[in-house]
Amino acid sequence: MNSMQKTSLIASAVAAALGSGAAMATIPTVPPNAVVYAAGGSAEANPVVAAVCRLMTNVDSYTDVSGGANSASYRVLYGDLINAVGSLGVGSHVLVVYKFNGGSYANGAVPQTTGGGTLAYPQQSAILSSSDGTTSYAQGSVCTVATGGLPTYTYSIGSLSNIVQPDWGITDLEASIFQGAINNPNYPAATVTVAGSDLLYDLVEGVAVTQALYNHKTSFSKAEVAGIFDGFYTDWSQLYGDNGSPLPAGGIIVIDRNVGSGTKAAGNQYFLGFPGLGANHLNPESVVYGYTGALVLSQTLQDVSDTSSTAQATDLENANGAGLLAISILSEDTPPVQNQKVSGTNSYDFVKIAGEAVDTGGASDNINGSVSTSYVNAITGGYDFFYQPNFNYRPSFYNGGSANAALAKALLTAFQSSTLPGVASGLQFPLAAPGTLADSDRNGTVAKGVTLDSRSGNSQGVLVPLLNAGSGALPTGADPL
Repeated sequence: MNSMQKTSLIASAVAAALGSGAAMATIPTVPPNAVVYAAGGSAEANPVVAAVCRLMTNVDSYTDVSGGANSASYRVLYGDLINAVGSLGVGSHVLVVYKFNGGSYANGAVPQTTGGGTLAYPQQSAILSSSDGTTSYAQGSVCTVATGGLPTYTYSIGSLSNIVQPDWGITDLEASIFQGAINNPNYPAATVTVAGSDLLYDLVEGVAVTQALYNHKTSFSKAEVAGIFDGFYTDWSQLYGDNGSPLPAGGIIVIDRNVGSGTKAAGNQYFLGFPGLGANHLNPESVVYGYTGALVLSQTLQDVSDTSSTAQATDLENANGAGLLAISILSEDTPPVQNQKVSGTNSYDFVKIAGEAVDTGGASDNINGSVSTSYVNAITGGYDFFYQPNFNYRPSFYNGGSANAALAKALLTAFQSSTLPGVASGLQFPLAAPGTLADSDRNGTVAKGVTLDSRSGNSQGVLVPLLNAGSGALPTGADPL
């Protein structure tokens, strides 16, 4: 058993023994022994929580949303180290502030160049304050399935005047793919080169449509999705539904992401061929015609720019609530069951791509269901819409010997653990990361949650087989929804 597996089991045992953990929770007025500022894509917020839960216990989550829902901008976690990390002893209080609004390029790549860069964070005094409110979840209980990683404290965010260079960043794909006006929000400035990077897990992406659209069409060809996102199709009646008849007439609504988003860059590469196809790529309509602004609850042609996957899910919920047909590229760590506007009824579903679903679609193996998914078709390569995030850093910091550098290395080990994906460990969030797989370029044995094929970190490349069939049946896991 490796050290990270031992740490995970210890964390689970401690959480179970403590129950709510309230008796030993570190209250907001206790100053931290270390503060970690980090940044990246919104699809990495859940893996960040899962990684922190492997290193710390008595963890609280702080949100700037007064009602207690997760923030759409920052994931703030405060807890105590299970084991010593560098110069920090067992029980040291560590505050982790992860910024994710605005896209993984600006957050996860730009600050990690040799020259570096800064981002705006809430003041520590605003986060850890005697005036913080509490939510309905017990303090210190974030790393339990019962709390599900949801906030235990609320705080007033105040002025974002805490300008800090983050210790490390995560991009959904390698930084070099954020090119040109299509993927680089700072264009015509050149795409940055990060000083150092390492490959992580695989992030499974998908095409989500409102239930109102799913009732008519459950499978899209890659060409159909490309035609929607490059503006060739402007009205739903230009496409055929599952029954062979045109879809109901009405302007196509795309719940899109901002330029610089890793999710958008993944969709641009997979469906539009940018930048992989060079001069033969298609241009997204958001660049050719521009975004249309916030979602309007009317079946009119729209390209909505959202700044996080949380915002996308909310817009899909609201669009479906108004009976609208809408489509979005969304990471599958945002399953429909967790974003139902009406309990028991999905607001959106993930469709098949070229006739291939991510799983078998069975009662207990369905990303659109309420139990779990195996991602079996992604593992075997039939469903290939997944890419490998990068952990970006500055070697001058990472190899500097500080307590924060030691924390960065410990978190990287957690991110790279083959048991971090829920489908590999069978653990539910926040004890594992949903919507992720272990890539075979880092895992050389056939096992639950390990892909047989890999792009080896080159998102512009093709999947290449790295693992042969094992001696027995393919081991399949279950990522709890």
